[in-house]
Amino acid sequence: MGPQAELVFAVILVGLAAAGLVGSPPEQVRRISRQGGRFSLAPTVSVPTPLVRLGELIKARPEAPPARQRYVAGLVAAGVVPVLLRMFLPDLGSSVWLTAPPVAAAMIIFLGKVERPAARRRRERMIEELPHILELMAAAMSAGLPLRAAVREVAAVSDGPLAEDLAEVVKNVDLGRAESEAWRGLRTHPTLGRVSIDLARSVDSGTMVVATLRRYAQTARRDRRGVLEARAKTVGVKSVPPLMVCFVPAFFLVCVIPSVVTALQHAL
Repeated sequence: MGPQAELVFAVILVGLAAAGLVGSPPEQVRRISRQGGRFSLAPTVSVPTPLVRLGELIKARPEAPPARQRYVAGLVAAGVVPVLLRMFLPDLGSSVWLTAPPVAAAMIIFLGKVERPAARRRRERMIEELPHILELMAAAMSAGLPLRAAVREVAAVSDGPLAEDLAEVVKNVDLGRAESEAWRGLRTHPTLGRVSIDLARSVDSGTMVVATLRRYAQTARRDRRGVLEARAKTVGVKSVPPLMVCFVPAFFLVCVIPSVVTALQHAL
């Protein structure tokens, strides 16, 4: 294998590796995340098959950009990368086009694992609102309101994505859907998933869930505190590049360049 073919092969491997690095976390990690950091002893598949791993790698997350945008970006990358390789490495010849399919696949997979800014803001706002929403629901039910009426009142006095999701549950119930089924429709919700399962059970059994809602509110408050602390820790890291971009040129302009100019003037 000549050096040109080795370079093309390296580009292919780098593209696939970049897509694989942002792949979905293992199922055990996702289960811990869904349970608020508590480890579950539920049985899991210990050794996934290669097809399962490939499916997890290719599958896009729900918050990713739309499929059309991902495929368009993949086609653009498949056309741009070989052209750039041909411009800067003309000795490669037509073999640069061998990189087009893996580059397109890597771009599509990579964008499928990226969370859109709007989705990230929505998720962060839901984390911030969840404790307050659960406390309001618990207070309304403690005052004697049934679950459906409590949710209706909370959705009416609140705003944000969680209030919209709760209003959707009330709307489904008003349209004739069973209340327990309406709550089970939120079982995959990123923040209301566990709560909705317990609420569906309470509807079926007729038990009160005020204490459960308050316990979930406490857990959500701890989770929110952890998210805020993690976000605060990243502020210092994110501020380094802007500071370097501003500080380094200023340092050269104020300190280095005058010294060099002065030295040249004395030398001449």
